[in-house]
Amino acid sequence: MNLLKRIIVAIIFIPLLLFIFYVGDIPLMSLLMIISVIMIQEFREMLMSKKIVLSRAIIPLNAVLFLCFLNFSLQITFFVLLGIFLFLAARYIFTNQIENAFQKIAYSTFGIFYTGFLFSFIFHIRNFANGAYLVLIMLILTWITDSVAYFVGKHLGKHRRLFAASPNKSLEGFVGGIAAAFIFACLFQTFLPISFQNAIFLGLATGIFGQFGDLFESMLKRDLDRKDSSAFLPGHGGILDRFDSLLFAAPTLFAMLTIFN
Repeated sequence: MNLLKRIIVAIIFIPLLLFIFYVGDIPLMSLLMIISVIMIQEFREMLMSKKIVLSRAIIPLNAVLFLCFLNFSLQITFFVLLGIFLFLAARYIFTNQIENAFQKIAYSTFGIFYTGFLFSFIFHIRNFANGAYLVLIMLILTWITDSVAYFVGKHLGKHRRLFAASPNKSLEGFVGGIAAAFIFACLFQTFLPISFQNAIFLGLATGIFGQFGDLFESMLKRDLDRKDSSAFLPGHGGILDRFDSLLFAAPTLFAMLTIFN
């Protein structure tokens, strides 16, 4: 039954995601913002398992930071993030909510940065030359990397417990995921209008940093005693579980494209 749910969800959502990522513009902006808002809500609910209750204000603040980075410079966005931090700090100072205040401010600021700021880099990549192909390949490569890493780890993995955040993840699976990302990135480069250099960037971003994104979220879930970020997608877990790799892969790819192109 769980496998059937996974297949049904994949059949419905994968074509829709690919289409919107390719179209870009307002449809992509709207989709990314919806996903970002769901992720910050999942993050907030995950923390409740440790009895850390963050203000619901982080949800609209997440949307503010997300939209700010889409429309203004990186410098202005960091000033907005600073303003959000000061706002959160003032909220606890002036309402005399001292208990666990520092912890709540830190988690709130991090959550907004993690699910709002980092995720918005996808839209900026879409605005590069041939950005439609770059975001499509990045999305597909994250799925391929995850699938190959799982398959190799399951059947060939011998060196496990390398990553405390995900004890079942093996070194063989991790390396297999990296190899798959580079191989398929180069294959895509042969028939799509992207340069070989950008194909290498895609392999690096998804194969290495994408897997670190997955491990980072696993670390959060293990620390918070959660198996999934939520049950939003039947058979797949939460939205954060599905997009955690992109939270690290997208900023990395954007940095490489900006610096070296």
